[in-house]
Amino acid sequence: MEETEANSEESRENSISLRWADRLCDLTCAAFAGWTLAVHASIGLGGNLYLLLWVATATLLAIGLLIRRLGPRTPFREREAPALELPTVQWMAVLATAVAVNLYLFTGNVIWTWWFCVVVLAVGALHMSASATPSVAIAREPVQAGAGWLWPIAALCCGLTLIAHRPDIDDAFYLNLGVAAADHPGWRLFAQDTMHGVADLPLLLEAYRVHSYELLNGALSFATGIPVAVCFYFISASAASILVPLAYGRLFRNLIPAVWLWGVVCVVAVLIAFGDAHRSHGNFAFVRIWQGKSIFLCVALPLIYAYAIEFVRRPSLRGWLLLAAAQIAGIGLTSSALWGAPFAAGLGLCAGAGLRVRKLPVVVLGVLASSYVIAAGLAVLGSMELAATTAASDPTPVGFHLRQTLQKVLGTGSFHLAAIAAVMATWALWRPGPAQRFAIVVPLGALLLAGPYWENFTRSYATGPSHWRSMWALPLPALFALLLCAPLQWRASTRWRSWAIPTTVAGMAVLLLFLPERMSLGPDSPGTHGARIARPGLKVPPEPYAIALRMREVAPGRNVIVPPKVGAWLPTIHHHAYPLVVRDSYLRRYAKVWGEDESLARALVSRYVAGEEVPPFTPILFEKALDHYAIAAVCVKDSEHSAPIGRLLRDQGFSPIPGEPGYSLWQRAGQDINLSHSNALQNPHP
Repeated sequence: MEETEANSEESRENSISLRWADRLCDLTCAAFAGWTLAVHASIGLGGNLYLLLWVATATLLAIGLLIRRLGPRTPFREREAPALELPTVQWMAVLATAVAVNLYLFTGNVIWTWWFCVVVLAVGALHMSASATPSVAIAREPVQAGAGWLWPIAALCCGLTLIAHRPDIDDAFYLNLGVAAADHPGWRLFAQDTMHGVADLPLLLEAYRVHSYELLNGALSFATGIPVAVCFYFISASAASILVPLAYGRLFRNLIPAVWLWGVVCVVAVLIAFGDAHRSHGNFAFVRIWQGKSIFLCVALPLIYAYAIEFVRRPSLRGWLLLAAAQIAGIGLTSSALWGAPFAAGLGLCAGAGLRVRKLPVVVLGVLASSYVIAAGLAVLGSMELAATTAASDPTPVGFHLRQTLQKVLGTGSFHLAAIAAVMATWALWRPGPAQRFAIVVPLGALLLAGPYWENFTRSYATGPSHWRSMWALPLPALFALLLCAPLQWRASTRWRSWAIPTTVAGMAVLLLFLPERMSLGPDSPGTHGARIARPGLKVPPEPYAIALRMREVAPGRNVIVPPKVGAWLPTIHHHAYPLVVRDSYLRRYAKVWGEDESLARALVSRYVAGEEVPPFTPILFEKALDHYAIAAVCVKDSEHSAPIGRLLRDQGFSPIPGEPGYSLWQRAGQDINLSHSNALQNPHP
């Protein structure tokens, strides 16, 4: 009797844990989708941060009333499939996987490997649609089992995020969007660039106007007085890292309900281990989770898949709205969601339907949930220079971009081969059910998107130059988790039951210890500065950031010349000074606006003070730049050039001031700069 009551109490606690996890995911998606809609409305009206806060308040109140009216989600669970044996066609798929991996290992022919993967998955799709076996889930145990462990896993992910430090130079732009909103709440949102201090310089890329995540951090900073960097690196990073296991838990409860918690554990292990390439999934997880694109990849995408599958199983207005909200939230996180979110939703709907014709009306209805995102994508496509003509004129051979994509996302080591095996063989190791459907439909769709024969078209109208992001449609962490969890099906067999859990644990050990050449949290991870484990703090390089803070003190809101490594961090600071160069890639993009000569001059001057090799005429260019840009302060790295630079600065009225070891700082005497020739940013929209 006491044991029955204890089990009942444990089941109730597990049910409460899952209910709160689901509510947190649903409310976060709904609230952030509402914020994104408010941002888009405010930008469309030419508004500023004040208008945005009013519109967002009204939008969130309306969403809250709608959620209250719709009520809670009705749980749904498929029943168990009795069959355990794998059909011959699935064993043949495993054999074909071994052949394909060895073929790629010895020949490196990416096109042949792509064809192998597509054919094997297509055969799996035909087998799935023709199979007479009921397509149902495996649920011998209650879906709530072990739910109490979900929150400790979330706490672990949060802790890893806080103590893992790997600065990322992309923060120069992302944090600056929040800094500009907090520092200048009366300025029009996303009206122009706010990094370089050049009046009327357009936003870096028109597609960034759909973002809302950076403005959320800026609004939080404006409302509370907390620096934007703290909002990104502590508050947003902590919240997003907690949502990672909750989102994957939601997905796996739809795919493998009996062993969903094992799936979550495996995903966390994969995200820690998957660090061979700079653009791998692991390097967008706990070491970069404060960036919107990382949150989209690790949180929004699994939720989109989960909501799509749930909607197909049990259509409802609530489910349709959640599917739409997750996609709208996605484009608020990254412009890549303009194609990625509808594509993932479509694949999730097809995976949930299992290619059943009777589900077609539900799938069509679910596709309509992508209407807003598709409309936004078409609007942005019309104003972006994605160059449809590039597709016709690109001289690269067929498969070139696919090979580059695989190397950038998977690396070139053993993990690369393991990923190919996971894509091809995961479905074959699962009996008929949602896990098998997911492991067939989603990888097949992703591979077709990244196909070598139309990759130029994909680059022109979806991914843009960053073709490697087409791999975001391939949920490798989820596929690896399903592969590792496949032996847990043996628990239904008397013969193999005792081997189920040890095999999965051994697979995770191999994944963590032997497959990756570099782990995402390791000191040799492929980030700009490598990863280090230390007490929680800002995710910035100490030396360049300290100099950036010093330049803000001596020349707030003024133009400065600093080495490029320092210039990248200046825009992330409130009331920062304006460097001539933030990043070389930004200079190349703005060369179309201010000309190649301007970009070259800025680059040479910044490299000169960094002590790099430059053309002989650079000192003359540097002297002219001091007056042309109305430079208020200069940072010079100690080198063979630092002595002549110092003499030149003294002649131009600059005085040395205390700086950082290895650098000398110079400030224009009196700060009485004639701004008539300055390009310092003024408020163009009061």
